[in-house]
Amino acid sequence: MKPISRLTRVFAVISSIILVAQILLVIRGRTLKHTLFPFDVPPPNLPPESQIPCNIVQTYQTSHIDQWRLETGKLNRTDALLSWRTLNTGHTHIVLNDSEADNFMRIEMSGRVYTAFAKMPLMVLRADLLRYAMIWKWGGVYSDSDTICEQSINKWSGEYSNATLIVSVEWYKNTINWSQEKYKKTQLVQWTFAASANHPVFWTLVRRVTQTVRKTSIRDLLNTKKVEEVGGPEVFSAAVQEYLKSHGESLDSLKDGATDRVYFPNSRVLVLPWLSFAVRDSNRGTDLAFSSHKFAGFDKDVGWKNGKGKIIE
Repeated sequence: MKPISRLTRVFAVISSIILVAQILLVIRGRTLKHTLFPFDVPPPNLPPESQIPCNIVQTYQTSHIDQWRLETGKLNRTDALLSWRTLNTGHTHIVLNDSEADNFMRIEMSGRVYTAFAKMPLMVLRADLLRYAMIWKWGGVYSDSDTICEQSINKWSGEYSNATLIVSVEWYKNTINWSQEKYKKTQLVQWTFAASANHPVFWTLVRRVTQTVRKTSIRDLLNTKKVEEVGGPEVFSAAVQEYLKSHGESLDSLKDGATDRVYFPNSRVLVLPWLSFAVRDSNRGTDLAFSSHKFAGFDKDVGWKNGKGKIIE
């Protein structure tokens, strides 16, 4: 046999190194496949049997009725929170306090979502991402802690029990003669809504808010004038509109002054008219007057819009 040349040995070593490197890349690729950001992969279409579950999810500083009743003045929301429980005895009522909300986001959401959540320096910012995450995970009705249930949730859908997303109009496009661009589009109420678990709209929202926070400085996140640009009603409305358009439907078909439900059958989205989730004395007691809102965010003493929102140290 001929002796193996030095050059042959070198080639053999190089080939072995290349083979080992390829194996390591395959192993790393398999590992990455299991550690990818879950919200990078769009969810499957909702199955036909999807329904909105009988959950009511809310967040507040305290999560137990005995603690609610200890609060005084404008902070006391006992009647508001209990209205949801009293009128909806067949629903599971979940109220997460701040620490419970943090645990939910840390355990139930991916690391990237929780990192964005923890980065948010204002409680109002966290509240937006949290509501989307809770409905994505659990499904049901979300409503702010300063809202009052006026009628049973079972009445919301009417004949459209197949709906997997229920929203209400905050304003119709081009009906407010202000200069801001947002008033040229129909905007939906973001303080109360309902959806099935794993609804694509909420996948979009969790993903979008997470991405926005990751690229936004703490200084800008502290700017209360930019809060709604991160995950507020404008972002919420855009996600619903995108979902409708992906099914050949659009919020643009809604008519100002509508007094009845509008159901989009392709997307299974039910839109309630203006004031359904913002009941006033003028429409209280009518068929589609379902919840009212105290607008605590505007309060001069405790409202975040007036710089009184909680800053997280």
